[in-house]
Amino acid sequence: MSNLSQNMKTETVKTTQSFKLFTKITLVASFALTSQSALAFNPNACLQTFQGDALKICQAAIKGDVQARYQLARIYGDAVNSNMVDYQQSFHWHRELSRQVLRENLNDPIYSLAMYNTGVMYADGVGVQANAKNAVFWFDKAAQRGEPLSMTRLAMIYQTGAPQVPASFSTARTWLEKAVAQDSAQAKVIMSKWILEGKINKPEVQAIDLLKSSALQKSPQGSFALGNMYATGYKELIKKDLIEAKKLYSVACSQYMLDACKRYHDIDTTGQIMQ
Repeated sequence: MSNLSQNMKTETVKTTQSFKLFTKITLVASFALTSQSALAFNPNACLQTFQGDALKICQAAIKGDVQARYQLARIYGDAVNSNMVDYQQSFHWHRELSRQVLRENLNDPIYSLAMYNTGVMYADGVGVQANAKNAVFWFDKAAQRGEPLSMTRLAMIYQTGAPQVPASFSTARTWLEKAVAQDSAQAKVIMSKWILEGKINKPEVQAIDLLKSSALQKSPQGSFALGNMYATGYKELIKKDLIEAKKLYSVACSQYMLDACKRYHDIDTTGQIMQ
């Protein structure tokens, strides 16, 4: 999967043992992205390359069928489940679908994800030249429809700012709070981090509660950060508990977080976290 341009930077939080409490938080498109296609762009290329049912989807998409456009965008964009990846095509059909969603006021939540994906592709330069302003436009359209991934991306962009997008922590916080209210595990982890860093004036126990909630949702970042707290103890709020830390690292490790796998192994073999 591609890394996103607004990854949250890691920070070191002082505990009884010094190591990074949080790892990077990455929000990706709702399909797996890898490297871009080198083929020349032709918006109707599917007419020459698709056959059978896929060709019917292509023809319907060109005629403006919204479901076919959604399917075509995913066929071209999903590196895991499709062997016809072309990110220029995927971007084209995501944007065409997103524009149609706005014109026709289509309300199915799946189309909000299409707008989110369009924003991701603009933000990360996948299939199109990176453009933070256009990314914010599509994230905002999706977020206004209640899409929590877009809310979280807006919070991350506004926290630091981007080309043609001035930083605004108050705007970032507003969007993040909305994403937390939508029960977004990623937003909970970011909110917890901001509280612990002192960016938001709330009791640290609220940050820990957010991490616990995200861990219950199997968030790898939330499980990892909470596991770090249990691995060393955190102030007077969490007592050291290596068994609990190991359980949490296991959750993160099962989702390919290598730092969590290492710490799970450390506890399993030495009974402590190795530096």
